[in-house]
Amino acid sequence: FARALAWLRDGVTISYLGLNLTTAAIQPLGLTQSMVRIGPKWVAVGLMHWIAGAQTMETTVSSVQARSTMMRNRWQTMNAALADLYRSQAPNAEWRSKADKFFFYFIVKMQMVADMPTGLGAYEKAMADGEGMTEDKAIAMADQAVEDAQGSGSIKDLPAVMRGTPAHRLFTNFMTYMNATFNLTAESYRRTNFRAPGSVGLFAVDLLLLYTLPTVLMTLLRGLLRGDEADDEEWTKRIVQDQLAAPFSTLPLVREMTGLIQGARGYEGPAGTRFFVEVGGLGRQLRQGDVDLDLIAAMNRAAGILFHYPALQVERTWEGIRALNEGETGRPSALLFGPPKEASN
Repeated sequence: FARALAWLRDGVTISYLGLNLTTAAIQPLGLTQSMVRIGPKWVAVGLMHWIAGAQTMETTVSSVQARSTMMRNRWQTMNAALADLYRSQAPNAEWRSKADKFFFYFIVKMQMVADMPTGLGAYEKAMADGEGMTEDKAIAMADQAVEDAQGSGSIKDLPAVMRGTPAHRLFTNFMTYMNATFNLTAESYRRTNFRAPGSVGLFAVDLLLLYTLPTVLMTLLRGLLRGDEADDEEWTKRIVQDQLAAPFSTLPLVREMTGLIQGARGYEGPAGTRFFVEVGGLGRQLRQGDVDLDLIAAMNRAAGILFHYPALQVERTWEGIRALNEGETGRPSALLFGPPKEASN
């Protein structure tokens, strides 16, 4: 039973995140959390160090991965969902491991845009802190800064609520990053002197970097990638809904209520149990007795979880092809990110 639940949980990870170009595109927004963890100055130092040139970027990545085991294995541990997936691979299933690595290639690469400047900046900050600092200690502090700011799926970094049985972990799937947000919020709160206006001001800036700025940028970026043709009122509505939902997304069980804030039509359960929701949707389509696009979409979503392939990206690309053929959009990017939201409804 546990193996079956683990298979379905891994299927949800692959189906929803595999080759997901929209999710890949928003990974660099995690730099706002790095600013809270190590400071904007040191994020800028790390960023300038890394983007000095294409050759420098490649050399820097190789150098960082050579000196840090954590950064070398980061592609396996960047969040709990991927870590669970790679840990569940059978030792002789080399082809399966390579396939899964391919599915998350874009997300891992884009996550480096946040990880590398964070690690480099934290290393420089540690080395500049004063006497007694060794390179090994600075490397360890840089590794910890990356995991604190961006999240980690390593067992040592997971809270107890995310380390339970497979059934337990179904309720915390895709929660690694927001768990890091919660921890950074708690740390910022603890170091704030609420009797000192300056300290309160810094706390407000931290909240802005943790919740407001990334949420606004994420909402706008997702809409722009699809080419949504929304007016100012619609954009404002989306931003406000996402902003109100963001703090609740950091709490297990409570995050399940964010759909109510964001205007979802119905509760679909924890992300890890999405297979049962998709099977229910497929059953409703079958009962209608019509072979239409809705039935094909429902079959694709259920099959993606069951057979482990990137169903969500397949659906977006198919919807993009349909929208282009029917003249609903003229944007070639619809093949990658799906059609505008109005066109897909």
